[in-house]
Amino acid sequence: MPSANLMNEVRQSQIMIAVVSRESYNQQTLDLAKMVADRFTKICYVTINRSYSNLVKEFQNSKIDVDKFVFIDATPGDGKKTAPKDKCIFIRAPNDILQLSIGFAQQLDKVGFECAIFDSLDAIEIYANPKNIIKLVHTMINKVRGTDIKMIFITSEKDSEIMKELYMFIDKIVALT
Repeated sequence: MPSANLMNEVRQSQIMIAVVSRESYNQQTLDLAKMVADRFTKICYVTINRSYSNLVKEFQNSKIDVDKFVFIDATPGDGKKTAPKDKCIFIRAPNDILQLSIGFAQQLDKVGFECAIFDSLDAIEIYANPKNIIKLVHTMINKVRGTDIKMIFITSEKDSEIMKELYMFIDKIVALT
């Protein structure tokens, strides 16, 4: 379970990066989602790493209230992607930065979420150019700055080139390891 320190940081910081360990990635991201769901009622979960259907199953198995979440699924693959339209927007490919940005803005306008989780910076780095990722993150941050919305980006690489560029845009980096 995330530490009291993380919960305190979420209260005090608007934009943060949560650094997870590669070995405990799944459990730490589920713990983070549970902690956020315990604190907020409307959450947007942007996933590059795990599909909407897999996340819903994992959330249900971990007793995380799925009804508090809307999703943006940008996982790769041509598999069948279905979900209620009010619960998930599907992006055709994780390197489609423009559609990710539009999907984020649509969920923000439609749902008015209180917190967003981006899972993960490591995963999108496999598919997209680092400069485009930085632009996407900067655009997402600009959409929530000046509001009360909290934004949490997940990564396991705190020394990557992308992270070095993002330090100036975020309020806090918290290690969950």
